[in-house]
Amino acid sequence: MAPKILCVESDLAVLESRCAVLKVSGYDAASALHRVAEIVLRSQKFDLIVVSRLRDSDLHRVINLSDGADVLVLDALTMPSDLLFLVAQRLNHHQRRA
Repeated sequence: MAPKILCVESDLAVLESRCAVLKVSGYDAASALHRVAEIVLRSQKFDLIVVSRLRDSDLHRVINLSDGADVLVLDALTMPSDLLFLVAQRLNHHQRRA
């Protein structure tokens, strides 16, 4: 079963492209604009949450609702190859801890 990943972002174009890269790479990826992330996180469980460009209050809300999922915070524009590397690294680290 593919790891379930939620992408949270305030820019719709970035959000859609990031989620598409993850889906094409075999991940079960979902996306949510920062305004609806809380609803999604309360209704589903994820293995990893990828966030970027969120206000501190939104980031803390996502982290508090992560329900055991690891949270990967991207601080800058991330190329697809770098995104896939960081996601794989974080998922491997999270599985070893579990």
